[in-house]
Amino acid sequence: MSQFTFATLVKDNNQSITSFIEKDKASCYWFSVNPTWTAVIKENDTQLGSQTAEKMSDKLATSAFFFLHAEDLTWGYSFLHAEDLTWGYSFFHRGQLVSECYVNYEEKSITIQNVNEAALLEACVDHEAYHEFKQWQSNFYQDEHDILNGVHLFKKAFAIEKIEWISYDYLSSGSDERIDQLQMQYYQGKKKSIPVKRMIFDSLQEPFNQIGFFLDEGMSSRNWFAFSKEDEHGYKYAIIIDATTKGEISASIYSPSVSYIDIFRVVLGEYREAMRYENEDELRRALEEIRTVFVNEGQKWFLNNQIEVFDVNGAYEEIMTPYLQDKGFHKVHEDSPLVFGGKLIFKNEKVTIIFEHFPKLTGVQTHLVWGDDEITLTQFVHINRRNPQFQEILKPIYTNKEEFIAFLARAKKFLEIYLEHIS
Repeated sequence: MSQFTFATLVKDNNQSITSFIEKDKASCYWFSVNPTWTAVIKENDTQLGSQTAEKMSDKLATSAFFFLHAEDLTWGYSFLHAEDLTWGYSFFHRGQLVSECYVNYEEKSITIQNVNEAALLEACVDHEAYHEFKQWQSNFYQDEHDILNGVHLFKKAFAIEKIEWISYDYLSSGSDERIDQLQMQYYQGKKKSIPVKRMIFDSLQEPFNQIGFFLDEGMSSRNWFAFSKEDEHGYKYAIIIDATTKGEISASIYSPSVSYIDIFRVVLGEYREAMRYENEDELRRALEEIRTVFVNEGQKWFLNNQIEVFDVNGAYEEIMTPYLQDKGFHKVHEDSPLVFGGKLIFKNEKVTIIFEHFPKLTGVQTHLVWGDDEITLTQFVHINRRNPQFQEILKPIYTNKEEFIAFLARAKKFLEIYLEHIS
């Protein structure tokens, strides 16, 4: 079952927090979680991320942290374009990042950044639970069966077990009984709303339609708008307009081999941060620039980077099949043509290797099955990324035959290490 929790926890007295909320002028709920921490759930919390925690810790000269817990793949492309099961926090003290930890259940990975851990320890409520949480972090890659326990230990350490199934969208739906249960207070914001969605469609829909790119509802969400087209082979190409962060607009491109990369970086070779705006005129100018770059240059880039249709099965037969046969594997299944999706499966007495291709995409997912254990080659490389043998990137995405053959060469190298690892 899905859960999407987004909240900012602030260490301060309610009078200071109330004063900040009134000056900020954004709609929000807040309530006392325990004698130490107050939860603030602002409008657009899924878009703001850690910004509120950073700002409140600075303005109130205190500690604050942003907490998220997402447990469903069906959420789509809203917060940080999340496609994975995840939880994490960003902890600030007086406006400075103290500690950050984000866990990706799907990839079985953890990212930790500790700048001033003493401040984090001082701010926790249950020191014993905090030390258990630190031990969990240390043993993350050694004990994958305990991967789900970290979020519970962290919440216990800060006594925020009440922060469950909470976000502004949930609370503002009008049917959440926890508003009364948790004695939440509500502040009605006073900021003038900018009609972002209407302006995006007024500025971009017609010119994009004229060059064959139409709104793709399957790729779009509330503040994330995709305009796409398909080629004769069913491969999809799209421009994505991202308005998920309030006061910012950005554009990225998508193809079967390039996923959500900033359009200015890809097309013009320029690094751009998201374009900020404070009023309708600034947003309109940003949209005009996006429109000009995509209409004049973006579609040309797509034409020059179309997916090459080639004999994927033949490439496997030439490169991978002889290698695996030499290792004692035999081919047990082969779909054809793999370029449009399917599986190629090799087995020996102990291991099954599955190369999986997907319709309308050019990535390869390599599954490694050994008894009851299954891992992808990408996960195996990621887990061992600190090992000098794994400095090279697997890169299972390709645009043409040359790039696919390069992937097979890298895959052979990492398969060699994996097979030695389990022997």
